[in-house]
Amino acid sequence: MTLVDVFRSSAARYPDLPALVVDGEIQTYAELQRASLRVAAQLSGEAGVRLHGVLGAASAAAFQGILGTLMSGAGYVPLNPAFPGSRSAYMLQASGVSVLTVDRFGVEKLDGLLAEAGRSLTLILLDAMDEEVRQWRASHPEHRFLGMQDLPDPPDNDPVDRMPATLHDSRVTVDGSDDIAYLMFTSGSTGKPKGVMISHRNILSYLDAMGALYDFGPDDRFSQMFDLTFDLSLFDMFVCWGAGAALYVVPQKDRMAPASFVRRNELTVWFSVPAVAGFMNQLKMLKPGNFPSLRVSAFCGEPLPATVTESWQAAAPNSVVDNLYGPTELTVACTVYRWDPETSTQYCENGVVPIGRPYSQLEAVLVDARLQRIAPGEAGELCVRGPQTSLGYWQNESLTNERFVRMPWMEGEDNRWYRTGDLVRTNGNGDFIFVGRVDNQVKILGYRVELGEIEARLREHGRTDFAIAVPWPVKNGSASGVVACLAGSEVPDDQVLLGCRRDLPDYMVPSRIFHFERMPLNANGKIDRNKLRELVEEMTGAAR
Repeated sequence: MTLVDVFRSSAARYPDLPALVVDGEIQTYAELQRASLRVAAQLSGEAGVRLHGVLGAASAAAFQGILGTLMSGAGYVPLNPAFPGSRSAYMLQASGVSVLTVDRFGVEKLDGLLAEAGRSLTLILLDAMDEEVRQWRASHPEHRFLGMQDLPDPPDNDPVDRMPATLHDSRVTVDGSDDIAYLMFTSGSTGKPKGVMISHRNILSYLDAMGALYDFGPDDRFSQMFDLTFDLSLFDMFVCWGAGAALYVVPQKDRMAPASFVRRNELTVWFSVPAVAGFMNQLKMLKPGNFPSLRVSAFCGEPLPATVTESWQAAAPNSVVDNLYGPTELTVACTVYRWDPETSTQYCENGVVPIGRPYSQLEAVLVDARLQRIAPGEAGELCVRGPQTSLGYWQNESLTNERFVRMPWMEGEDNRWYRTGDLVRTNGNGDFIFVGRVDNQVKILGYRVELGEIEARLREHGRTDFAIAVPWPVKNGSASGVVACLAGSEVPDDQVLLGCRRDLPDYMVPSRIFHFERMPLNANGKIDRNKLRELVEEMTGAAR
């Protein structure tokens, strides 16, 4: 099976049911399949090509580009129109992509990408009219442009044959069962994005885990909140379509305050980063009983505050509330914790909900820096193995070998583990607790400090869900202090700091507090710590 089979199985069973709803416009499974097959018919003619780009946001054309790419037998590389042209161009060059589908949002940023491309591309402008396509051809004759009207019609009685999608890279063994479904670029420590290869086997295993957790069906209505360059979008699309359900794209204008969208469309499944729920809580949108239609609520991508979870559970009384955890390299998510309104509060640490336990087909272990198992109760780096473990990093053997490792205490061919870089501890209930990043453990005046501990006290004493501790100033890799960044707190700074002094040693108490109307977010909707560091640098520089 491939992701194509997941979608087409539902299209065969529920051809007339809604598959996608964008700006109130509905595409049925039959209509979405037909449009995607037209894209696939064109892409299948691109001989020898195994990866195609999709430059788009949350539009019908972007989803058609993804499905069409998969139906053609290729894997897709999502590109975000909001990214700088140089970043997207780097992804194209690194992945070898020369053919990409483009929606109306992508067209708005196309000049910047083409200026940085450095080679000829084939661009399929799925939302463009004939005249617009002709204008692009005239202004950029070095590239090939096609519109939807230029695409061939697929046969009515037979799907487009999928090309063999096997990608043989000299650095990574990829056999026929491990064809790449998508290549997702994430931030790299070198300053260049790194490509994570996810196979059909990886993502299908994840979908199996979701099927074991939830009883989704064609009556469900899923939210679609994530940019397509965020791997959590795979849940939105293929968990939804695998159930024959309808995917409701949340408009950009509603994404930070989507309460009315949830109610108006009577969504039954919600999935977002915790920051969205936090903003809704800050704006008093999580009133008890506000979301009666929801029956499944899931959060992933960053630590989930217990206060936000309590408020969400009250707002969605008919819903289970799950905290999912997992890096891109472990295919969307790999652990789950289900909130229990009666008992969960006592198992939270530092005001953060546990990340739970691994899916049944995965195995997890906590290790020290030498990859040795740690004693119970201690914090260690979380490592995971199983069928969701990525193929590795695209054309980067050294990084793959660094992050995908063999344990010295284990034998056998299945001794391949991914090092998450996350510090985790097991609580008294046997669930994993997220402690912090291995690289977010900083030294302040020689003391090793977990920023998460400081942030927990700031949330508590500032009475807010938004609190980030930033080491400052930093010199030669070591910080001599820390500052606090808060949003949504109305507590006077001296009271916040007084509370911190009661609970923390002096070297962990912030020297000052910076207030923000809203925390800066990255492209995936998470709080952008790097941007906060830059802002702190600007503000402290101005203060001096």
